[in-house]
Amino acid sequence: MNISIEAKEPLVDWLIVTVEPADYQADYETQLKNYRKRIALPGFRQGMVPASLGRKRFGSSILAVQLNQMVGKGRSRHIQDQGIRFVGRPYLVGDTFAELDPEGQRPYAFTFELGREPEFELTVSNLPEVGDYTVTVTDADIDRLIVRAR
Repeated sequence: MNISIEAKEPLVDWLIVTVEPADYQADYETQLKNYRKRIALPGFRQGMVPASLGRKRFGSSILAVQLNQMVGKGRSRHIQDQGIRFVGRPYLVGDTFAELDPEGQRPYAFTFELGREPEFELTVSNLPEVGDYTVTVTDADIDRLIVRAR
């Protein structure tokens, strides 16, 4: 998995996550095999659906879940490791999931838009001074509060 950042606008970055087949292929095949054991299609006993039919019917969905989990974890880990400060949530640009290949043999690139936290400096040396206030509490005030509390 390769993750890179491109600056697009003054406060907007694109986080590009590229996933190669070697990154997801083994997990994808395992998930597909496990799912085939639970599939019940007309004409086949449960768990006896041919691999090609299972891949054709359910491969894209399984691959989408697999890639979504992998990209989400990788993106979060990269943001945390690099100490990237951003506003809001990463927003997926484009529709890479519409192009999924159930054979699971091609790389995918996911682009996320990040709103960067603006950098600013706050100086408080030019603020007007605030005067001191003296508050006096009399015994009558305390008695009044005790009566109210009862």
